[in-house]
Amino acid sequence: MMSAERRIVCLAPDRATKILRRIGVAGLVACLLAIVAGPPGALEAQQRPDTLPRSDSLNLILLDSILVQVLRSPISLDDAPYSISVFGEQELFGAKGLVSVEELLEGMPGIQVQNRYNEAVGERISIRGFGGRSQFGVRGVKIFVDDVPATLADGQSTIDHLEFGSLGRVEVLRGPASMLYGGAAGGVIRFETRQPDPSPFREDARLSVGSFGYWRLNSTASGTNGGTGYVIGLGATQNDGFRTNPVIARAPAYGASEKYQLNGRITQDIGPGELAVSFNLTDLSAENPGSLSDSLLAVGDRQAYRFNVIQNTSKEVFQGQIGALWTQPAGPGHVEVAAYGVRRTLDNPIPSAVIDLKRWAGGGRVLFRRAHQTGAGEVAWTTGVELDLQRDDRLNFGNDGGTRSALELDQFERVRTLGGFANLLLITDGGVTITGGARYDQVHFEVEDHFVSGSDLDDSGSRTMDALSPSVGVQVRIADRTNLFGNVSTSFITPTTTELANRPDGSGGFNRELEPVTSVSFEAGIRGQIGQRAAYELVGFHSDIQQELVAFEVANQPGRTFFRNAGESDYNGLEAMVLARPVPAVMTRVTYTYLDATFKQFRVNADDFSGNRIPGTAPHRLDALLRLEGSTLFGDIHSLTVGEIVADDRGRFRTPGYTKFDLRVGLQPGVLVSGGLDLAPFASIENVFDEEYNSSVVVNAFGRRFWEPAPGRTFHVGVAASWAR
Repeated sequence: MMSAERRIVCLAPDRATKILRRIGVAGLVACLLAIVAGPPGALEAQQRPDTLPRSDSLNLILLDSILVQVLRSPISLDDAPYSISVFGEQELFGAKGLVSVEELLEGMPGIQVQNRYNEAVGERISIRGFGGRSQFGVRGVKIFVDDVPATLADGQSTIDHLEFGSLGRVEVLRGPASMLYGGAAGGVIRFETRQPDPSPFREDARLSVGSFGYWRLNSTASGTNGGTGYVIGLGATQNDGFRTNPVIARAPAYGASEKYQLNGRITQDIGPGELAVSFNLTDLSAENPGSLSDSLLAVGDRQAYRFNVIQNTSKEVFQGQIGALWTQPAGPGHVEVAAYGVRRTLDNPIPSAVIDLKRWAGGGRVLFRRAHQTGAGEVAWTTGVELDLQRDDRLNFGNDGGTRSALELDQFERVRTLGGFANLLLITDGGVTITGGARYDQVHFEVEDHFVSGSDLDDSGSRTMDALSPSVGVQVRIADRTNLFGNVSTSFITPTTTELANRPDGSGGFNRELEPVTSVSFEAGIRGQIGQRAAYELVGFHSDIQQELVAFEVANQPGRTFFRNAGESDYNGLEAMVLARPVPAVMTRVTYTYLDATFKQFRVNADDFSGNRIPGTAPHRLDALLRLEGSTLFGDIHSLTVGEIVADDRGRFRTPGYTKFDLRVGLQPGVLVSGGLDLAPFASIENVFDEEYNSSVVVNAFGRRFWEPAPGRTFHVGVAASWAR
């Protein structure tokens, strides 16, 4: 098992893709049709090789046959001494409209996605409460796409570039993973592109349209020829938004977005090894409708915030990535050498400013892994070193109705993160797994203040933050297909450059009062299988957090987020999952997450928030899915229940909990086939009972504008098509 290596890939930048916006929607559709319009071959559409075991098609549940890579040593999910969730294509897609990453991750315990229905800021993803402070992007959780970091050197993650159509698998390590990855208190999310089809050419396309002007078109071509495999994906998404415009009567909704993407991965066998090159180009434009107060919500039409519309708050992003990973046997072991680069430009009017950011980022990794048999069992050890670099050219201007006014900030920021790690894994013949290791990280920040005149002083400077993060875990098989596991882990998270650069007094440079977040976490659980038709997992966890970063806003800069450290916080929780197929035609999945997150010590001037619940975290989250599968059709009934979420440090404001239901139905692949073309139509109704609820909160927002509403009942229809030649 340990010798079975899964191919992995790295990503990074290039600029040659303003093409996507230049060709527009019509041009992109023409490109998609050109790819798929070749004469279909005589073969029937082949089933794509799934990255999960084919037990799914046999209606069986076999956890011990699922191999995971997120621990950087291949290991059976059944043997891992950590909480790990895995989704394959069946769980990722089905009849979903794929409006957001929330749909991809639904049903995973411990994960909370606050879907803000706002492409200008993205979803807020948190694991066990970590990441709840994020006002845009993702914090406190490490994210990889094909083993290339979407989390940059300073710890901030963006997933604008994630192309849904070509995904094949998601692995999530729930809990601290600094031992292997650095800065990952909440855990690690590893998105993986599907494997190349074994045929010379296969085309998969998916079109979905829905409420509020939404449509998404994805086209993925893949194949294998000799020792070369490829996956090339194109994607286009447009959404008019559902937030009404309060400034102009009968105007289009405010909150529209459009995104164009090109994604690719090419693998080439080189002797006993492999070279993998991947790339991504993303062009995104989105309006930001903002958050609302109670009084504005009472209007009842889920409007945009008036000042955001007046100030034309929005985001224009272009991002290019390119990277390579070379894997090669090296004597008795295995070596990986990876490199990546990222180029990102951002034009971001917010209510109080216009942010112009130009970013270069890149890095590399060298890793050596070896596994061998001993008298005690199978031993694998992994050691490596990583270097991540980031360079930001940041300009802030005043915002005059969406146009730039006077220059307010001009600075050049550099970040260098150097990390070294080692991990030892022992799997004994008696069913015991022991793992232990440590990682050392040093993060160096530098800022050059170019906005110096008169009374504005030079705020240039540097900061260095470092930590050693050890971890140890044990898993014991106490009965056939029943395992106990536990671990103790530490974590270390630095503030990001954006969090350091946003200073309430408006000065440049970095905020020297912000300190890194550290934690010690404990986890214990049991997981197992009941025959071949049911699986379960029950996990309890506790994290003691020092210097947690808490978001807040100030009166003279509404809509802009600042941060301060809380002295000490506690996170305690419980995660439960049951997955069953009582009969071949019925599958059920129920996951429940309980989280008690409180400030243990937190004072701001004369205010004492100690003992209060940490804002932005839901104490209860219940996700249930019932799938009915026939030979021709399948249908899903999905429900999500979320408890009330506190919005401010004092705990005075909270959004009520809610329950929503979704219905999805689709035609099984292989039913509607003609001449090698396989069509699978699908449809869905989201929020069937038109529940009014807030899907997200803006923590400590000024003017009590905490609430980000969700749309009412929405509809989606679409078709998935595939063929090979």
